[in-house]
Amino acid sequence: MPMSHLLLIAILLFHMGLLGIIIRKKFTSICMAIVIAFAGIQLTLLAFSLYNSSEEGILMIVFFAIIQLILLGIGIALSIQNQLNNIDIEKHPHVEI
Repeated sequence: MPMSHLLLIAILLFHMGLLGIIIRKKFTSICMAIVIAFAGIQLTLLAFSLYNSSEEGILMIVFFAIIQLILLGIGIALSIQNQLNNIDIEKHPHVEI
């Protein structure tokens, strides 16, 4: 697969995640949007790592994967805790990302 295709997919993923961060109001949805944006960043790192034949990009991908797992865990825990009462950022301004 050419590098340009990987970068195009990465740009689309990042922008979808960024749009989700801007539009969504529920904290769990924002966490999922951040994970999508991180997937775009990971794909960019992978593309440049394959292009340059270096291992630093792969180490950064592992780092971002750990951050994604933490965000997913927080999102799942909050969705279980607040199954009926959703957290709304406008109602709780002290909730920060």
